[in-house]
Amino acid sequence: MIRQLRLFIAVPIPAAVRNVIGHLQTELRQLIPGFRWSNPDNLHLTLRFLGDQPEECLEKLCKIMLSVGDSSSCFQLTISGIDAFPSWHRGRVLWLGVEEPEPVRQLHRKLSEGLLQVGIPEEHRRFHPHLTIGRSQRFKSLPQLPLELRHRSVEAYRVDRLVLYQSRLTPQGAVHTELSVARLNG
Repeated sequence: MIRQLRLFIAVPIPAAVRNVIGHLQTELRQLIPGFRWSNPDNLHLTLRFLGDQPEECLEKLCKIMLSVGDSSSCFQLTISGIDAFPSWHRGRVLWLGVEEPEPVRQLHRKLSEGLLQVGIPEEHRRFHPHLTIGRSQRFKSLPQLPLELRHRSVEAYRVDRLVLYQSRLTPQGAVHTELSVARLNG
């Protein structure tokens, strides 16, 4: 029987930035009740969710990531702004955005092109770089937040690698394990 792994490729978030986001989540918990908040230790910026993939495809995925890393340069990423999917008035997912998202979009585009070559189709929805920080079971009309809080820049950091993660779902939440790292060397 072929073993299936639930996989995604993401930009990791440094511990210092995750700590700042954790403090922001604590602030938001008081203002926006009824959300399940993401564990700051699990925060990442997903470039491609791959879903269940056969274990034997890991080598191909690693080669694609290395190729993307070799053709991509490091860049600064600033996490900034709080918003919701599908909208603030019908929020179900709270997220933080990124300033200057073009370098992240380029990584996504390069990964998508490589994945297509090994039979993993493009995503149907438009890529929107974000970090999910909370989820609700139901759509909610979210309260107005002070502009300073809604548009707060969390922190800038240097993006220098891509990570292939395995995600295992447990009753306590998802557990993410690093399977492979590709440095940005371009």
